[in-house]
This record gives sequence, C-alpha cells and structure tokens, in this order.
Amino acid sequence: MNTLKNEFDEIVKLCEERVEEYGERASYFMEPATEEEILEWERKTGIQIPEDYRQWLKLTANCQICSNIASLVFPELEQPDFLPDDYVLIGYVVGDGEVLCFSKSTGEYITYFEGKVNRKYDDFIKFLYGIKKSIRGEAPKIKFTEEKIKAMMAELEEMRKSKGEIR
Repeated sequence: MNTLKNEFDEIVKLCEERVEEYGERASYFMEPATEEEILEWERKTGIQIPEDYRQWLKLTANCQICSNIASLVFPELEQPDFLPDDYVLIGYVVGDGEVLCFSKSTGEYITYFEGKVNRKYDDFIKFLYGIKKSIRGEAPKIKFTEEKIKAMMAELEEMRKSKGEIR
C-alpha cells in the first residue's frame, strides 16, 4: 500500500501545482471507501475488486484529476450496457468517452473506447504512471509498425473517397 499511497500523494501534489492551469475545482479527492463498503459491493455483485484498486478506494472513493484527464470512481452495482460482461467500470479517461475498467476474470485494467480495448495494464500503478505523465503534459510514446501505418493510410483514403475528396 505504501507505493500506492506514494502515487496518490504525488498525483494530489501534481494537481495542486496545476491549479492555475486547470482551475481550483478541476481536481478533487473524496473521502475514502471503508472496507465494509467494499465488502458489501463485492457481496452484492459476486465480484472481487483487485487488491490494488481496493487500496486506491481506501485513499479516495471518487476523484477527478485535472478536469478531464481522469475520474476514478467506486464501482456501481449495475454496469453500463456498452461494456463486455467481463468488465467493471471504475473510471473515465480523457473526457472523450474512454473508460477504465477491470476484468472480472483476470484482474487486469483496460481502457475501453467505442467498443475496443485501447490499452491493458497488469496493475493499477502502471495506469497511474500514465495519468501522471498526462498531468505533466508529457506526450505518450506511440510506436507504429509499418503495417499499422499502411492500415491507417488506407482507412484515411477510404474516408476521403467516401466524402468525395478524392477518386
């Protein structure tokens, strides 16, 4: 828990340093969840919350980080219809509809957007590293294979053809 507490403290500090940029109400960290609240949710759903997210909830049950960088939440009893059955929604990322979930079967963390998995994390701290980079304004390192670039170019060409921009 010490490492997760350190990550939490660092994120709070980074948010405080960005008040001028994002505004005073852009970040908040609500009261922690109790072990009893977590156990009650698990009993009602039959789902076990991964240990690292359980520890995060004991630091803050709900938070918003620098407006739309991320919101992390205590899971609801009912999950949204758009999610696969294996996923439990625990947050919102970048404010564009991307959500953070954990897998009931594997415990890994997934960012999910428009019906597709964007990224997978084997632990919650790795997700938090990305959040800290976003707060600092560090661009993520994106690596594209030649195959991926060709596929993206083909998709762009098809879109332009459908709009009548090219023949």
